[in-house]
Amino acid sequence: MNKFALIAEAWGAMAFNLMRAGLIIRCMISGLATKYRKGIHVQ
Repeated sequence: MNKFALIAEAWGAMAFNLMRAGLIIRCMISGLATKYRKGIHVQ
């Protein structure tokens, strides 16, 4: 039972970190995309 709780907690933390990392990466990609588009419009 204790082992199961530990595993569940670890999986939950990993899923949360992956979700947070995904959001950060998405924000970075959209930021780069807008920068890139603005650069194209300037030229």
